[in-house]
Amino acid sequence: MRGDLGIDSMGWILVFLLILAFAAIVSASRRTHRREEFPEISLTDPPPQALGPQWLPSPPPVRSSSRTPEWFPSSPSQEPTPPPQPVLVAIPSQSSAKCEGDRFWVPAGQSATVAGRQVGGMIYVGSGLRPVSSYRGDVEPALLPPHHKVSWTQPDHDGRLMHYWPSYSSIDPASRAAYLLWLSSGRKDPAAYIGYVFLFFYGFERRVLIDAQTSDQAKAEISGLLSEVERLLEIYGGNRSFHGYASSFLAIARLLHHPIDPATLLPPKIRNTWEIPLTLKIALGAFAAEGKSVPVEWAYAWAACSPEIRLRTAAQRCPEEFEELFKIRYAEAFPGEGFKIRPNKTFIKAEYRPASPSFSGSVSLTLNTLPDVAGLTGPLRKLQEIVDRAVQDLDVYSRWVGRTGDGLSPAALSLLPPELARGRQSEEGKQFVTWIEERLAGGDVTVVEAADLAERWPCQTPSKLVRRDAEMLALFLAQQGYGLEPDVRFGGPPVGSGKAVVFRLVDGAGPELGAAYHAAAVLLQLAVAISAADGEISASEERHLLAYLERALHLSAASRTRLKAHLRWLMAAPPGLNGLKKKIEPLAEPQRREIGQFLVTVAGADGHVSAEELKLLTRIYPLLGLEAQSVYSDVHALASAEAPSAAEPVTVRPAGPGAASFPIPTAPRPDGILLDPGKIRAKLAESEDVAGLLEGIFAAEEEPVRRAQPKPAAPEGPSPVAGLDAIHSTLLRRLAAKAVWEWLEVERLAAEFGLLPDGALEVINEAAFERCGAPLLEGDETLEVDGQVLEEILA
Repeated sequence: MRGDLGIDSMGWILVFLLILAFAAIVSASRRTHRREEFPEISLTDPPPQALGPQWLPSPPPVRSSSRTPEWFPSSPSQEPTPPPQPVLVAIPSQSSAKCEGDRFWVPAGQSATVAGRQVGGMIYVGSGLRPVSSYRGDVEPALLPPHHKVSWTQPDHDGRLMHYWPSYSSIDPASRAAYLLWLSSGRKDPAAYIGYVFLFFYGFERRVLIDAQTSDQAKAEISGLLSEVERLLEIYGGNRSFHGYASSFLAIARLLHHPIDPATLLPPKIRNTWEIPLTLKIALGAFAAEGKSVPVEWAYAWAACSPEIRLRTAAQRCPEEFEELFKIRYAEAFPGEGFKIRPNKTFIKAEYRPASPSFSGSVSLTLNTLPDVAGLTGPLRKLQEIVDRAVQDLDVYSRWVGRTGDGLSPAALSLLPPELARGRQSEEGKQFVTWIEERLAGGDVTVVEAADLAERWPCQTPSKLVRRDAEMLALFLAQQGYGLEPDVRFGGPPVGSGKAVVFRLVDGAGPELGAAYHAAAVLLQLAVAISAADGEISASEERHLLAYLERALHLSAASRTRLKAHLRWLMAAPPGLNGLKKKIEPLAEPQRREIGQFLVTVAGADGHVSAEELKLLTRIYPLLGLEAQSVYSDVHALASAEAPSAAEPVTVRPAGPGAASFPIPTAPRPDGILLDPGKIRAKLAESEDVAGLLEGIFAAEEEPVRRAQPKPAAPEGPSPVAGLDAIHSTLLRRLAAKAVWEWLEVERLAAEFGLLPDGALEVINEAAFERCGAPLLEGDETLEVDGQVLEEILA
C-alpha cells in the first residue's frame, strides 16, 4: 500500500507539472500573438502627406453652456486623477492583413438595427470587438451589441445612472434606451446628456486613430468623420470637457492624415490648467519658424491658455472686458503686428489622451519642423506684464461687479477704462447723454442745475450726489467726451446743490491737471470774488479773464478748456474766500504784494474800481498778509490823472446861424475811482508771472496724492508676512486690526508708509492669492477683510 501510494503521489506531481508547463506555453503564445497583432509603436514621424504646412484646424466657436455631466469632469482640471505620462499606444501594424474594426463599423449613410430601432451610421455594431487595450476589459466601449437589454419604458435621459468610464455593454438598460433614442433622432438635441455624446465620440477616436492606420476604407471616411465631430462641437462645445477633447482630437487627426490650411486656423480660448493647447503650440511654432510677429488674437490666446500666466480675479470675473482690454494694451505695447519669437531647438511633441476607456495611454506625434516656443520665459514675461496692466485697469470695475452684480449701469460703466466704456453704453446712459446734448444745444458749454444731474444719476442717497457719486459721474461723462465743473477728482467740491457746468472735452484730454492749472484756478476764484462784489460781473471783466486764460502759464488746450468751464461755474455761483488764506500763507511778502496788485488790476479791468470792490479788496489784503490801507495806494497808482477824453463832446458839423441848440447832458460818472487804461494794460502784461507764484504751493500740496513719495526705510519689527517686504507686512498687520475699512482710511494709512493705496492693496492681495488662493481685501468705497484668509496668511 505504501509503495502504491508513493507511485500515485509522484504521478499526481508529474501531472501537475505538465499542466503548469502547458499553461506557460499557451500564455507565451498568446503574448506573442498579441504583440504581433498590436505592436507598441510611437507615432514619431508624420506620414508623408502630413509634411505640408504644419498648422492645426480651426476649432469651432464655443457655444453657450450645456449641462455639465455628473460622470465626466467639467474641465480636465477637475478629473479625479492628473493626466498620465504619455505612453506608446498599441496600434495595429501596417503589416496586418485586415482591420478588425471594418467588420463592425457601420459607415455614414447606412443604418443598423439595435434593440429593434434604426440608429443610423458611424457606429460600431455587433459582438466580439475587443478594445484597443486589453487593460480596459474585453469589449470595445463604443460597440453596440444588437441584443443587449434596453428599457424603453423609462429612458435615462438625464444620465443619472451613467458612471465615470461608460461602455455601452455595461451601462444600465435605461441609459441604453436614452442613448439609442438620441442616436436615432439626429444626434442634435442640445439638451442631451453629454455622456451620451462622449459615448458616440468614442467610436470616432477608434475609427480615426486605430482603424485608419491599416484600413483604406477607414482612411476614406476620415474627412466625413471629422466634419461630424465639428458638427457635434457646434452643438455641445459649451461643455468644457467635450470641447477640450474634441478640439484636441481634430488637431491630432489632421496632423496624422491631412496637411492643414493656415487660412482655417483660429486661436483657442478655453484655458487648461496643466498644458497649452496643441493648436496654440503649432501656430506659435509656425510664427517663430517663419520669423513672423505674433498677431494680437494669438497673443491673447497664449496669455489666456498658458498655465504659466497668472489671471487674477478681474480677468476671471470680467472675461469679455479683459480680452478686449488686453488686445488694446498689446497693440499699444507692440505697435504694428506684435512681437516676434526667436525659435528654440526643442520641437513640438503633439499628444492626445483619448477620452475613450478603450485606450490605455496617449497618442504622441513629434513635429520635427516646428519649434516648441509656447513655454519660453521671455515672451511669457511680456505677456504677463500686459495681463497685469489690463487687470489693474479693470480692478475697480471688477470689484464693483463682484459687490453689486451690476456691469451695465452708467455707474458701473464709469469705472471701465474709457476705451471699453464707449462701446458699452446702456439705455439709461444713452438717455443721459441725449439730455446733455439737448442742454448743450450745439454749443460747447452749458450751465445746469446740480439737482438735475442728481435726478438722472443713480445716487447712493436719492437725488443727492455725495463725493463718490460725483466722482463716478465725472468719470462717466469723461468717457462720453464731456467734462464737469466742479470736479472732485481735481480738488473741486462735490456737486451737491446749486449750479454745475457740463462742457465738451477737447480730443486727447487726459485726466491729469498740472500745478499751473490749479494756480490759475485760485487766481480766478479771487478775481471772480472781487468782480462779483458790486453785484455783477461786467462783460469787459469776463473778456479780460478769458483772455488771461489763453496766455496764462502756457496751459495745454485741455487745461484751457477746463479752466474756461471752471470760470463759467465761478461766474454762475461766485465763490467766497474761505480756504484761500491757508493756501496763500506760504508765499513771501513781495509775492503776496504782487498778487494784491494783480487783483486790483482785475477789479479795474472795466476802467474803474467801485466802492464795493474797494471794500472787498480791503478784506482780501489782510488775507494776503498786507495792510488793508495799502489797497488805496495800489488803486491810485493806476488811477487816471484826468477824466477820460471820451467824456468831451465831439463836433460832427459846425452850427449855422440861427441853428437851434440843445444842451448835451453830462455823462454819468461811475462810482469809485477811474483808472488809466494804459496803466491797466501794462499791469495786465505782468499778470502771467503773478499766477506762477502759486504753482509751487499747489505742486507741493498735490505731490503726496498725485505720485508716490519715496519709500522710507523699512521699519524694524516682526518678521515679514507671506513673503511680503517689511513695509507691506506692517501695513497688512495694521489692516488686520479691523474687519471693515473706509477707502479714505486706507489712503491715509498707506500714505504713512509712502505707498499708493491701489498698489499696496494689489501687492497684499497678490500675496494672499499665492498663499490662500483668494484675496484678503475686497470692496470699492468700503473694503472688507476676509477673516479666514487673514487667519491663514498670518499663521
